[in-house]
Amino acid sequence: MNVSFTKRDPINTTVIDDATGSMLFDVFTLPRWKGPVSTTTIRDAGGEIVAEYEHRLTGHDRVALRGTICRMSDWLPTRTWWLSDRILTTPDGQKYVWKSRWSNTFRLYPTDSKVPVVETHNATCRLFKPPRRGGMSIRPDLAPFLDVILLSFITFLPSSVMCMTSQHLSRDPRNSPSKVELRLLLQVFFQLRRWD
Repeated sequence: MNVSFTKRDPINTTVIDDATGSMLFDVFTLPRWKGPVSTTTIRDAGGEIVAEYEHRLTGHDRVALRGTICRMSDWLPTRTWWLSDRILTTPDGQKYVWKSRWSNTFRLYPTDSKVPVVETHNATCRLFKPPRRGGMSIRPDLAPFLDVILLSFITFLPSSVMCMTSQHLSRDPRNSPSKVELRLLLQVFFQLRRWD
């Protein structure tokens, strides 16, 4: 199963099914400057809230999913203290590990396998082919847990990238694309070192 993001910013986008073109989820994040808590809300095609992620300036980040509210660090714990890898447990009890790649993409692996079950891809502009939107490729048997996978992907993203996307940086005419990319990479690097 392939899903795409209609915007470059995965925390303010609509998630669509590539096969049918139908909307699956709408993701909206309240900007941090509007309060001490930045809340990301995921709504299904019917407009119902299916998940929320609260990134807090002080205290613990929280996740609300399928009627359960808990700390983000309990729901998506780190694998080891020196790595940024996060462990996701799906509602069926299976454990997976989110890993970041040098290309600023992410993969989700079963804990007992080296074959990814979810791979993210960035939006690309191609010279001789149509442009590709950013999104995810998901193994079909994980489709019932798409809301869980989407929320875990959003919470796995470093919060500094969530609050300052390339779109916001590129509005400033002093920022060339290379400066924007360098600034985002530095933010990712330092945020991954600070994550709990």
